[in-house]
Amino acid sequence: MLEEEKIKQIIEGALLAADSPLTVAQLGHLFQPGELDEENATKQLREALQVLQDDAAGRGVELK
Repeated sequence: MLEEEKIKQIIEGALLAADSPLTVAQLGHLFQPGELDEENATKQLREALQVLQDDAAGRGVELK
């Protein structure tokens, strides 16, 4: 299973490279089986997104 920081980095890279908004489900497809907690994958992704949003608060970008 990946660490929270690595999950956050993968999501951030995908969001920066995407030409349109990505759903949590689409972000989930970035990970191989076993990299996220099977039962709590959506929760892990949402928590990583919240951390990214908090991190972005002091920068010139906004995460919605």
